[in-house]
Amino acid sequence: MVEIEIYPPLSFRFTSKRVGPYTVSTEIREGEVLSDLLARLSLENPEAWGRFFNVKTGKTKGPVRTVVNGLAVPSSALARTVLSEVDHISFRILYGGG
Repeated sequence: MVEIEIYPPLSFRFTSKRVGPYTVSTEIREGEVLSDLLARLSLENPEAWGRFFNVKTGKTKGPVRTVVNGLAVPSSALARTVLSEVDHISFRILYGGG
């Protein structure tokens, strides 16, 4: 089982909870890559996952940062990121300013 944390405001389509991450636990298939997992989850809830993942391109949208086991994964690398049962994945929006 892989654990996925989705941080606000990305999580607002999943839950009414406005603070802290929304956590999803899901089974992964042997050899499954991150873009395939997200495409599969997008079929189950296209409105929520579609907010930050584009099924056609296999990439995240806009300023979304994908983190796997504490390491940033560029959107262009989602199709090369093979998952294992112990992985921890999170999605956050990058903010800037001063």
